Amino acid sequence: MGIARHNGMVVFVEQTLTGDVVDVRITRKKSGFRQGIPVHFHQYSSLRIEPVCTHFGVCGGCKWQNLSYADQLAHKARQVYDALHRLAKIELPEINPIKAAPAPFEYRNKL
Repeated sequence: MGIARHNGMVVFVEQTLTGDVVDVRITRKKSGFRQGIPVHFHQYSSLRIEPVCTHFGVCGGCKWQNLSYADQLAHKARQVYDALHRLAKIELPEINPIKAAPAPFEYRNKL
């Protein structure tokens, strides 16, 4: 989910990337945030690529295929850092970069 801010409220938007400019329909309201879906894309992110899999967006197995593999690794590293440092308040040493898979397709891992 992409993250936006509107009137000081955090809004999580499905199927969006950093740099997308969209109209959003709010689907869930909570006290600290909102969730929504894109209704209309005014501008697509320069990070967006064409997914390899024809089932992308339907089965849910690979949620980031519309992002290059290098950008996926950078975003995932940032998610881990944010979860540990910003949310859990854990002081972290310097983190090694994610070791990329030799072939980014045709395998499936879960952690």
